[in-house]
Amino acid sequence: MIPNRKPLTKLVRLHTFQKGARSGGFAVILALSVMSFVVLLVLSLATLVSVETSNADRAKTQLLAKENARLGVMVAVGNIQKAAGPDEIVTVRADAFEAGGGAIANPYWVGVMDTQTPTSDPDAITWLVSSNPSNPRRPMDVMNENNSEVVTPSSLDADLAVRAPLLDIESDENQYGFWVSDESLKASIAARPILDEQEETWLDGAFLSTETERLEQIVPKRAGIEMLFT
Repeated sequence: MIPNRKPLTKLVRLHTFQKGARSGGFAVILALSVMSFVVLLVLSLATLVSVETSNADRAKTQLLAKENARLGVMVAVGNIQKAAGPDEIVTVRADAFEAGGGAIANPYWVGVMDTQTPTSDPDAITWLVSSNPSNPRRPMDVMNENNSEVVTPSSLDADLAVRAPLLDIESDENQYGFWVSDESLKASIAARPILDEQEETWLDGAFLSTETERLEQIVPKRAGIEMLFT
């Protein structure tokens, strides 16, 4: 009947309004989700760029340190060839001058001396450590954390540690240093070859004792690590 049509129209309009409200809420949720995804993507990219930049800086620093170490080795070898190359040159450790009076702050530094003009003056000796030729370092100079670096194992006591002076390369942010150790002052654990399990008197049968000692000195050496465990 005609009187019943008006409420039906209101019901249809109400239903239409509720459907539009649901569509609008879904659009808001979708927009927020997309925005969250974009923010997460930006943060991920920013983190990735930060990590890659840090890795690049670390790799650059490591490469620079290796190049500085290589420069130090080249300078050290050059100094050895120049200062200790001639036959009349001998090496001496700084602690040999302690009896002469002055305090030796770096007793394990190694210097070279000309046997034709021997001297007891540490200032007249070339010391095989990193040093500026215009202002050479001396064993009496006190080394600290600002101008030197410990080059011996950290397990050693402080009085046995050796410090090498640091030299700047363009700036104090880029440095190198070296110290040359005298191997002739160290005990060797090298042993004669035992490939054929020779007896201790393997040379005595054919040579005199003096000749045997000389031959044992020129026999090629090897590590002899097993001597540490016997």
